[in-house]
Amino acid sequence: MHYKTVELNQQERNVILSHQFITGTVTDEQGSEVSVGGTDNVDGNVFRDFDYVALGHIHRPQTILRDTMRYCGTPLKYSIGEANTTKSVTIIDMKEKEIQPFTRLILKTLYMMWLSSKIPLRIFCKKECKE
Repeated sequence: MHYKTVELNQQERNVILSHQFITGTVTDEQGSEVSVGGTDNVDGNVFRDFDYVALGHIHRPQTILRDTMRYCGTPLKYSIGEANTTKSVTIIDMKEKEIQPFTRLILKTLYMMWLSSKIPLRIFCKKECKE
């Protein structure tokens, strides 16, 4: 396998988005660290030269290794295991090279995603809608 190395200009802001399982990630309320979906762990240090690392794949918002490497979590509850979790949206403010402290806005969950396939569509529609 051939891997390509990219040189980053450290004078500029470097941001990366990755849908990846990072070693040390907590996946559930019991604090379990497991491989998710058969995806191998990646050492978070591979992102050390990036100013901000926006991570996806894990439903629980959390910081990994440093404040500027974090999972945003999901805005909706997708499984019964998430029934008692707080959902949120992460907002970051980026200046030239510095990343300001992030803001976490707490969301009010109106329904659970795992139930949505069992609930008639008309419950979610404000006007007439087809099922």
